[in-house]
Amino acid sequence: MGEIFSMIREFVVQNILMPALLLIGSTVLIILKSYAEKITKSIIARNETACLEMITQVKNNVLTEIEKVSGIAVGANMQLAEKLKESVSTNKLTSEASQMLHQTAENAIYSALPDSLTDPKGVLSQVMGGPKALDTLVSNLIEKQVVDFKKLR
Repeated sequence: MGEIFSMIREFVVQNILMPALLLIGSTVLIILKSYAEKITKSIIARNETACLEMITQVKNNVLTEIEKVSGIAVGANMQLAEKLKESVSTNKLTSEASQMLHQTAENAIYSALPDSLTDPKGVLSQVMGGPKALDTLVSNLIEKQVVDFKKLR
């Protein structure tokens, strides 16, 4: 009789209990894997958001500094432009003088910027979108500053 109970117990363990435990274990693993994937995606998204916020803050800081430098460069050039206008009878700048003043302002701005911003392979240059984007930005800021100075007069 003890042998029959032993055989029944072995049968139950091997054919019912073990498959049930494996089924429960695999279900728990599937659930845990799903949660682990969701947590991983959440952490990655949070880190990407934090990186984007830092990059945006760096861009804003760089833009602010470039705008300050362009304001100073254009301000100095506006004084020179007034003197040049006074020296001609039309009281207007020639296109050559205007281009020279623009180039002078650009040179002053670029000389005040850090190498990591003006070097095409620099970190700040890449953050700002590369040399072409920086050139466009500087040119637009010069024009903006000129318009702002003219409004103040």
